[in-house]
Amino acid sequence: MFNGKNAIIRELRRDIEVRDSTISSLKSLIERTNTTDRECSVVIDFDKIKVFAIKRQQGSRTIIGYIKPDRTTVGEWYLDCSIAIHNGLVDEFKKHKEEERKQHARMVEEYSRRKKESN
Repeated sequence: MFNGKNAIIRELRRDIEVRDSTISSLKSLIERTNTTDRECSVVIDFDKIKVFAIKRQQGSRTIIGYIKPDRTTVGEWYLDCSIAIHNGLVDEFKKHKEEERKQHARMVEEYSRRKKESN
């Protein structure tokens, strides 16, 4: 009679040890992967990597679309970052695209001016 109860108690103690170990492992995993609460900085050279899009995917993932060096294919970078970091990248990208547009307009204007002068 006591043998059966002792076996049950041993089994319950093993179950508790397994549960405690699992809880400990899960806490450790959460600690290692919970990077979205930590601040970091991201620096991207939009010209060098030819970024054409930045978008937010559900959760904490930001996707950056870029044109690969062969200029025929595109690639994606995935960043797990806070919404603040994402919004900062989007703002920086918009400023870059606006400056790129202005530079292009200046080049067209200069080309037109030179063409008129040569005629």
